[in-house]
Amino acid sequence: MKKIHSVLLAVIILFIASCSNAQSTSKKYPDPPMATNKASYPLQLSDAEWKVRLTAEQYNILRQEGT
Repeated sequence: MKKIHSVLLAVIILFIASCSNAQSTSKKYPDPPMATNKASYPLQLSDAEWKVRLTAEQYNILRQEGT
């Protein structure tokens, strides 16, 4: 009877150890850093270039301050 308890205790300890090990290795590699927009300079485009890039509504609101 004592041997059965010892074996059962050993199995429980191994089970708990394997579960805790699985949780710690699930985050083996850290998340990569978030991409950031490093372009801090304003775009220097002419009005003609802005008209090509933007729709008519976007150009009116963004470049001519039409709201």
